[in-house]
Amino acid sequence: MGSRGGGNQNEKVSPSKSRLTGGPCSPLFSAKVLGQYDVVYSRCDQTGFIQTEPPYWLDEAYQQVIADLDIGLLQRNAEKVELACEVLRRICPDRRRLLDYGGGYGVFTRMMRDRGFPFQHTDAYCECLFAKGFEVDLADTPSEETFDCITAWEVFEHLEDPMTVFDELLGRGRSLLFSTILVPDPTPTSADQWWYFLPETGQHVSFYTQQSLQYVADHFGAAFYTDGVAHHLLTRETIAHDPFRDTSPIRQFINKLKAKLGLGTLSKTEAALKAGEALRQSDYQLALQRLHQSWDRDGANQNTPPIEPADG
Repeated sequence: MGSRGGGNQNEKVSPSKSRLTGGPCSPLFSAKVLGQYDVVYSRCDQTGFIQTEPPYWLDEAYQQVIADLDIGLLQRNAEKVELACEVLRRICPDRRRLLDYGGGYGVFTRMMRDRGFPFQHTDAYCECLFAKGFEVDLADTPSEETFDCITAWEVFEHLEDPMTVFDELLGRGRSLLFSTILVPDPTPTSADQWWYFLPETGQHVSFYTQQSLQYVADHFGAAFYTDGVAHHLLTRETIAHDPFRDTSPIRQFINKLKAKLGLGTLSKTEAALKAGEALRQSDYQLALQRLHQSWDRDGANQNTPPIEPADG
């Protein structure tokens, strides 16, 4: 357990072991988590993976699973549906057994079923509101029952022990399609330099580089594909082309024609979301301001844990 005392802890915390590789980590910076705990963030010497010290504050952080700062929840689901439809048509054309892991309220599962993809839903910590009747309890599901593809949107940054979950999901699914935003280059050296650390919420405790996800793929004998920003695929399927890039001559011709005519390549959904970006960001900033004001009023003892801001 980490210290709950004040002050910069970099000088008194020894390099820890990477929760990804088991190798050494070096302290990177400290940040105020949940407005009250001084927490050290360390970087894996081998892969660049960043982790908090052991997150003793998670019970407080998850008193409300999805909360006030997560104003981008519906936007993210709309974006993930578009992406998943494209990728799954390439890697899983038969659309057989599909599972959304850590699926929250079940919005993604419902939207994918509406598009003809027979998704099921599992989330041990959040009530399923929109995909009732399609829930799966993995604890009660025989390990030999597998899925063609498992999705996990904005899950892995929340995990204290990510390798255990990678092991479980890659043991149950031929492919794992997931999202987590990659650590930028150069590596941030304070929480203020990258919004995704979100120390205000206390929920994000693991942060991945492309090199760290390649390590995971190699460890489990899977192929690794990424869009280089936030979306990734680990798979044991044989894939002819990168599923994040449409290499068909017809699609390339259409995209080139759109670019020449100044039409761009945004889908209708993406274009609509783009148009509302400024308002969502201001809404997020307002929610963040309210959170800080509540800390000031209540002695930094309020916990409002969401996931990511509107443009995540």
